[in-house]
Amino acid sequence: MSDPNPAGSPAQGPLFLAGLYQNGSLPLRISLCHRDRSVSPDPVWTWSPAADASLTGPQWQDLKASTSVVEVKWADEGRKVLALVGDYAVLLSVPGPQTGDRPRLEFASRLRNASGAHSAEVLPGNMLAVADNGHDPEDSGIQLYPVTGNRLETGGYVQQVPGFPSTHGLLWDRTLGCLWVTGDNKWPTSEGSQGLVRAYAYDSTARRIAPEPVVEKPVGTGWRTKEAPDEWDGPHDIAGIPGTRSVLITTEQDVYTWNVDDRTTAPVWAQQLTKFRTFSGARHEHGYPRSRFKAIGVRESGEIIYTQPTDWGPGKDYPDMVGFYDPGTETGDAVPSGQTVYKARWFAPTPGWESPPVHAPQV
Repeated sequence: MSDPNPAGSPAQGPLFLAGLYQNGSLPLRISLCHRDRSVSPDPVWTWSPAADASLTGPQWQDLKASTSVVEVKWADEGRKVLALVGDYAVLLSVPGPQTGDRPRLEFASRLRNASGAHSAEVLPGNMLAVADNGHDPEDSGIQLYPVTGNRLETGGYVQQVPGFPSTHGLLWDRTLGCLWVTGDNKWPTSEGSQGLVRAYAYDSTARRIAPEPVVEKPVGTGWRTKEAPDEWDGPHDIAGIPGTRSVLITTEQDVYTWNVDDRTTAPVWAQQLTKFRTFSGARHEHGYPRSRFKAIGVRESGEIIYTQPTDWGPGKDYPDMVGFYDPGTETGDAVPSGQTVYKARWFAPTPGWESPPVHAPQV
């Protein structure tokens, strides 16, 4: 495992990753931040493709011109970061004694037919799963990309598992050898859309995902949302709870929990957030304080990290703050980002939900 305080920085509490969209003259960037400090002024390190001097030549221009970061995750026991940057799935090396004081792009795979991709996850056998967030049930669901010996891979996915529109969240379950995926039975603006969480078995020898789910449960209300009446309540993120077999699942309107080993039940409202109070005045006033969490995570202490839009209403989908909540103390705070921060995650493993190793080309 790499140094938890990269590049020799002093320990200053827990660390988290934030993916920040381009905003005017502020470029897209991925930052590693201290929990007890603000997101922007003083990160441990930051990386932006636009400022990466190693990305030379026309083959890198699209990546360098990217404006969005839709996913950021701890990977390879903290030696790497997995991210979705524009139309690419990327792996960054984490600065440390053996890698220098700057993060480096180790690998990038151009996504195919996945411009709306919402999440990625490392799978055994040096594979990356991507939730493509597609509309058409016949051509949307999960895509599988190999991490090859090339620094830039443009060959596209090697497998697509269709039949699952609006896929958003991915979580590897090493205990069951499966990939948990959140999505909907039909696109969320379609009449009667129902949020779902599914498990797909994964064959680590063949490096392929089974075409049909082995588990499927409804999640969310199955109703139109109060915030956007033309949309049905669909899921976003999924995260394991440390040391348990339970997960948290966020939807357009609330947060749910579920013990994945109990197939007799379905996800239920998360009691851990009973006394949660949002820092969005508008969401509190409308009575949906836990709505539109685009990311959620739990560290071993039980403290929750999340991202959430401050504004309320149709189209208000882009978080502008990173929030923290400790169910044990019933306290919380939030830090403004100054840019859209769609995902923020603890930079730490989740015991019981660890991701497998991944090997990328040496740069």
